[in-house]
Amino acid sequence: MARLRVRFQSMRVDEPELAAEMNPVLRRVHRKLTGIITRVAKRNAPFRTGRLKASIEPDAEHVEGMRATGGVSANTPYAIYLEKGTRPHIIRPTGDKKALAFDWERGGGRRLFRSVHHPGTRPRPFMMRSAEEGAAMDDDIQHD
Repeated sequence: MARLRVRFQSMRVDEPELAAEMNPVLRRVHRKLTGIITRVAKRNAPFRTGRLKASIEPDAEHVEGMRATGGVSANTPYAIYLEKGTRPHIIRPTGDKKALAFDWERGGGRRLFRSVHHPGTRPRPFMMRSAEEGAAMDDDIQHD
């Protein structure tokens, strides 16, 4: 039986040249992936007013050498509290206010409180789920 064996001791790669060739590929894959994740995140975002959904957008990409970085952000002050949840906490008036005012539509009118005990909120990790779902939809991403 004939046998052919090829063995490499070392291989030289011109990294700057390879990086220059890979740069447009990395940019294309990065834009495609962040576009997918942005669409999925907008679909998965909890909806009340639409502000959160409207705030979701891709971050600026940065490609250097053989590495691309960037992401997708939800740009509202409350997005992190939806994503991660909150622990139980006490809400007190801010500034020079002495009370919190709550209006009940049915049978209560306006009620004033010095503080309220908030029970906390469960996490709703829509961004993390969207990143995982988006990456799974992209054929250019290798999955383990």
